[in-house]
Amino acid sequence: MQATVEVVFDHLDASEALRERIHEEVEALEKIFGRFTSCRVVVATPPGQKHKPGPFTARLQINLPGGKQVIIDGAHSPEKAHDDPQVAVHHAFLAAKRQMKDAVDKMQGKVKSHETSTPLA
Repeated sequence: MQATVEVVFDHLDASEALRERIHEEVEALEKIFGRFTSCRVVVATPPGQKHKPGPFTARLQINLPGGKQVIIDGAHSPEKAHDDPQVAVHHAFLAAKRQMKDAVDKMQGKVKSHETSTPLA
């Protein structure tokens, strides 16, 4: 793994199994685009729910060369909250993979630009 990975657990206890899952997801991202420099992952649950935590969200910030970033923020979307933190992390990384593939395609010129068309008279 080349990228620096920071994992933060917000309002829940740290989990080595979840941390390992995050590192596996980062390695999969590196296969798509191995030149990102860092990845910050925040797994969160609302405050005050230590005894029965949930719902869980995962936020990602992936820094690419040239100051570009891929940001996935499931915290502001109730439909992206999950009862299992593993699922929240998995869904956040799926969204990140889609965004990274789009970013890589744009950098490699694989995405066609839309021509401005003139209206038909």
